[in-house]
Amino acid sequence: MVIGRLVYLSTDEVYGDSPQIKDDSDIHQLSPTNPYAQSKLIGENLIAEYRQKLALDAIIIRSNNVYGPMQFPDKVIPRFICRTLKGLPWYIVLVEL
Repeated sequence: MVIGRLVYLSTDEVYGDSPQIKDDSDIHQLSPTNPYAQSKLIGENLIAEYRQKLALDAIIIRSNNVYGPMQFPDKVIPRFICRTLKGLPWYIVLVEL
């Protein structure tokens, strides 16, 4: 079987309960606080190993919750809305593994 590209769906919960991201350097602070987030981080590490050792073509997506009522304000859509209302720019950080 040949795999063209593996897309691994992780979670933003791998960042844990870190404070608001202030700049690009904060994005690298991974601190999962529950078994689900820890298992996703372990999966990311396995993917990184396979990419390095076997040249597996893979990407990791750290998705967020979908937007809706009662969503936590630290999620991506509420964060972008708040930044827009404050006249602040958005930023997205791409991390190469």
